[in-house]
Amino acid sequence: MRTDRRSPVAPLKRRLRNVALAAAMLSAAGAAQAGTGQTCNILLCVTVIAGDLAFGNYAPLSALVTDSTSTITIQARLILGVLPTAVSYTIDLGTGAGTVAQRKMTSGANGLNYNLYTTAARGTVWGAGSVTGATSGVTGTASHTVYGRIPASQTTVVPGSYADSIVVTVTF
Repeated sequence: MRTDRRSPVAPLKRRLRNVALAAAMLSAAGAAQAGTGQTCNILLCVTVIAGDLAFGNYAPLSALVTDSTSTITIQARLILGVLPTAVSYTIDLGTGAGTVAQRKMTSGANGLNYNLYTTAARGTVWGAGSVTGATSGVTGTASHTVYGRIPASQTTVVPGSYADSIVVTVTF
């Protein structure tokens, strides 16, 4: 836990970095790592919990996409003082080994394309500033689902355990 020792009048805008949302694919034995980050000041503590996103096995010759989901949870807790009834924030997801337009998992020198989306329809790629929200109260919790998809028919994919690490940045 990191505590910001600035004065109570310091701005409440902070960024939580390096909360890894890991994607482990192609091998059921692939290891994924979830992450938790917390930042506090004299008034407020905000915790971000990013869960694993694991696709399991991928069939390169299949004409079907492979989908999975994960959750990012924001927890706000009042420490001292008077705050609004909710904490507003923005969640950004980093690029990992690829770009926001086309993320890529790797297994050694080999790659497997995938992406992360803001809705179950998977129409909007989740990148910088894609999702905004607010906790339900100063001591509230809010959860956001991350929708992952590996496109079908990536016929050049070599068998292996593929992974990528995405930095989750929450600005509040």
